[in-house]
Amino acid sequence: MSAEAAFVNFIRPMMVAFKDPPSGDPEAFFQALSEDLASFSQYQLEAGARHIRRERTTRTFPTVAECIAACARWPAVEPVRTEVPAAVGSADVDDVASWHRKRQAFAMMRQSYDLSRQASKEGWLGQLFDYAMERGMLPPPEASGRLCAQAEGVRSQLAAVQGGLGLSLIEAYRTRYKSIQDGVFSDERAA
Repeated sequence: MSAEAAFVNFIRPMMVAFKDPPSGDPEAFFQALSEDLASFSQYQLEAGARHIRRERTTRTFPTVAECIAACARWPAVEPVRTEVPAAVGSADVDDVASWHRKRQAFAMMRQSYDLSRQASKEGWLGQLFDYAMERGMLPPPEASGRLCAQAEGVRSQLAAVQGGLGLSLIEAYRTRYKSIQDGVFSDERAA
């Protein structure tokens, strides 16, 4: 897109909902913001502006970083929702955006092989995958301890329900973990 498209699709709708930015020169602020947002698609700009308008609780104009983060959380093209015909059933079908996030998470984890291998050995591969899928990036090195602790919490919860009805939950967790391992380390297994 262009800086002009960023102004039309993002900044103008935001100006209706928020006060001028706290900078001394609002026009220069909006010009710089337009340039920073120029790389986003029309869908990302509109969705990012809509997200901020709905979630922000103050009338202060968001920072440049908040605006960029709001646009970056959306795919470049609007996801196509698929529906299952009534004759087939009413099961929910994932939208294209979630497929994209899964593929993107697998790709990032494969590129950072050492981190993925460490997560697999230490038992927090599932948490690494969830982090990558939700945030669209891998965690910083200092977050590995927190993800490892989350995995330990899940394992202790699973151990608490291991008797009786909890076995189906444990099997579902193991199946999910195995599918993530297969997605990340598939080249290794093929060799």
